[in-house]
Amino acid sequence: MAVTFFIWLNFLVPHPKTPIVTFDSIVALWAKSDLIGQALLLLAMVGVALFAIRHFQSLIWNLSEFAHFRRSSAYLQLRETNGAVTLMALPLTLAMTINVLFVSGAVFVPGLWNVVEYLFPFAMTAFFAVGVLALRMFADIFGRAVANGYFDCARNNHLTQMQAAFAFA
Repeated sequence: MAVTFFIWLNFLVPHPKTPIVTFDSIVALWAKSDLIGQALLLLAMVGVALFAIRHFQSLIWNLSEFAHFRRSSAYLQLRETNGAVTLMALPLTLAMTINVLFVSGAVFVPGLWNVVEYLFPFAMTAFFAVGVLALRMFADIFGRAVANGYFDCARNNHLTQMQAAFAFA
């Protein structure tokens, strides 16, 4: 949701010098906006901030719960079923976390776009690490299906299996 409000800002705020909206372009528009324009800017920025905070709260809680789940017999059972594809939510969530960090930095850090070329290698490294995690998880899921020769198509009469493709997109 934080990214949704960021996209809203991209349409609301002119940013001719940068490909995305930045703190500097928001401040420039704020200075020349009327009360309604300022209220819309504030609403979008509060939306980015609140949903970014909520994202990190949920991320911490979910990673903690997942760590407990991984030590259970239910996790081992899940890994042996077609439902193992739901584990692909982990790399998808981590990739979205990188996006939330990027969006939050663009909206709330003055002058960040001036040094963005120094930050991109870190972002690319993070995305690469998430991609490696996703490939390893998918290889386990796919490898089990190929090695066992068992994939219960009748029990997969829904779009859950698309989650793996969505995680790579």
